Amino acid sequence: MTDAGRHPLPVTREQHLRRRTQADLDEARHLHEEAKERLAEYQRKQRDALKEAEAIVAQAKAEAERIAAQAARDLDAAIERRRRLAVEKIALEESKALDEVRSAAVDLAITALRRALADDLDAQRRSALIDEAIAGLPSSLH
Repeated sequence: MTDAGRHPLPVTREQHLRRRTQADLDEARHLHEEAKERLAEYQRKQRDALKEAEAIVAQAKAEAERIAAQAARDLDAAIERRRRLAVEKIALEESKALDEVRSAAVDLAITALRRALADDLDAQRRSALIDEAIAGLPSSLH
């Protein structure tokens, strides 16, 4: 009990220990709350980092699939171009071979005709047969 002019009663050792224990408990509660907050913050950061890592992996997979699909399309296009070029080259070679065969057949026919005409026909008849053969060449070449 204190009066206006009196000093407070001295604090006993027991009161001092209670106050100190209470202060220690308050500090421990404060530290416990702070530790819980930090733990929650680190757990949130860990979840966020995990979500970000999953998003990066998903994006990488999508990009890899896109690149693989593009590579497959490019390969298909290259194969088709080469196939088309091969078909064109074959057609050109077939056309050249056919032209050579026709030319050889014409040359052979002319040579045979000359021999036959030279052996059997007079000049007027030879000339008429040659003219007929020449006139018939365009239709026989097509």
